[in-house]
Amino acid sequence: MKKTETGCSDLWRAVFRIGGYMRERNRGSEDKIFYKLTYNQLRMIQCVYVCGREDAPGLSLKFLAEKLGITPAAASEMVNTLVRKGVFTREENPTDRRAISIRISGEFQQRFRQSEQLFDRLTADFMKTVDPGEREIFAKVLRLWNDYAAGTPSGEQGGTS
Repeated sequence: MKKTETGCSDLWRAVFRIGGYMRERNRGSEDKIFYKLTYNQLRMIQCVYVCGREDAPGLSLKFLAEKLGITPAAASEMVNTLVRKGVFTREENPTDRRAISIRISGEFQQRFRQSEQLFDRLTADFMKTVDPGEREIFAKVLRLWNDYAAGTPSGEQGGTS
C-alpha cells in the first residue's frame, strides 16, 4: 500500500516539476508584473486565457465569479485592478450592451502565445525521443488523467484500485 502511494506521489510531483522546468526554459520572457499579483489574480488571468477564445466576445463577470468561486463584487474588483495593470481589457459586450466582456489584452496575448510556442517546441522535441508506438499511449493516458482531474472522466469516476 505504501509503495502505491509513493508511486502516485512521485507521478504528480513529476508533473509539477515538468511544468516548472518548462517555465524555467522560458526565462527570457518573464514578466515582472506577475510577481506583483495575488494568487487569485493569477487564477483569474489563467481562467480568462484558458476559457476565453480570441474569436469570442470575451468572458462575463458572472462567469468569472462562478468559475473562480468568488462573489461578483470581488471579481469586478480584481478585473478593475488587472485592467489598470494592462493585463485585461474590459469592453461592452456587442450582443448585450448591459454586460461587459473581459479579455486578455493584446500585449499579454502575444506574450502568452510566445510562451506556448516554446512549450510546443519542447514537447515536440521530447515526443521525438519517445518510441512511436508509445506516443499514442502516452498522449491518451495524459488526456485521461487531465479529464479525471478536471472532474470529467470519460469512464466511471471511482476510487483507486
